Amino acid sequence: MRQILFMVRNKVITTSLQLSALKSMYGGVGSVNHEQMIWQSQITPTAISDTYCVQVKYKIGFRPHVYIKSPNPLPLAQGAKRLPHIWDEKKQEICLFRPEYQEWTGTMLMAKTLMHWAIQWLVYYESWLYTGVWQGGGHGNPDVPKNET
Repeated sequence: MRQILFMVRNKVITTSLQLSALKSMYGGVGSVNHEQMIWQSQITPTAISDTYCVQVKYKIGFRPHVYIKSPNPLPLAQGAKRLPHIWDEKKQEICLFRPEYQEWTGTMLMAKTLMHWAIQWLVYYESWLYTGVWQGGGHGNPDVPKNET
C-alpha cells in the first residue's frame, strides 16, 4: 500500500470571528477596524476574586496584546518593586506566552486559549499578592525576597 503524505494548513482566524467568540464566551464590548480587533470585558477569575477589566488588542500577523485596564495600578505584593511576569509594567500588559515558541498562533481561538491563560494569570497574581511567591512559571524570578531576621 502506498502512503500518501500531505500537510494540512490551518487557516488564520479572522479578527471578526475572534471578536465574536470572545463576546459570546465572556461578554464585553469590542470592534474591528482595518483587521485590528479591540475587545474589553470585566473578568472575575474565581468566586472570591476581585473583578478586573481585561482588554485584548490584536492584528493578524502580530501577537495579541492583553492588558489589565483596571484596577490601575495593580497593587504589588508587600516588598515587591514590580509586577510579575509582564511585557510592559506601565501599560499592565501581561505575559501569557512566548511568541518565539509558537504557543499561540492566529489559527487558535483566543476565547479558548488566550483568555483561559489570562484568567490563570490573574489567579496566580492574586496568590502572589498575598504570598509574594509567583507560582505561574515563566521567565525571570518574580518572587518577593524574604526578609532575613
